[in-house]
Amino acid sequence: MWGIYYILDLNQEFAHSVTISAFSKAVDVGGEQDENYAIYADVYCKDGSVLYGEYASFPTGTHGWVYSKRVIQPPAPIEKIYLYLLLSLIHISEPTRPLYISYAVF
Repeated sequence: MWGIYYILDLNQEFAHSVTISAFSKAVDVGGEQDENYAIYADVYCKDGSVLYGEYASFPTGTHGWVYSKRVIQPPAPIEKIYLYLLLSLIHISEPTRPLYISYAVF
């Protein structure tokens, strides 16, 4: 798994929805659209509950800048969010294309 992450200390007083979003462009990203090429979040609430795997995926293939977003409705006030921009090896290691390099830019 390739990507970057950021820890957002939100410390909400009341539970409010949050939107995660990002732009990405890609060249020869293989496979089906899924959570392995996406903006991805693990949401930690103040009551101890956790929302794992909230994501907004990007289309595979070759494309210019594409925007993707997801609205998250937490069950309790959010303490922190771990945000990830992901591009998994399953999308860039296509054995049928040994001479091509797949990549995505966020």
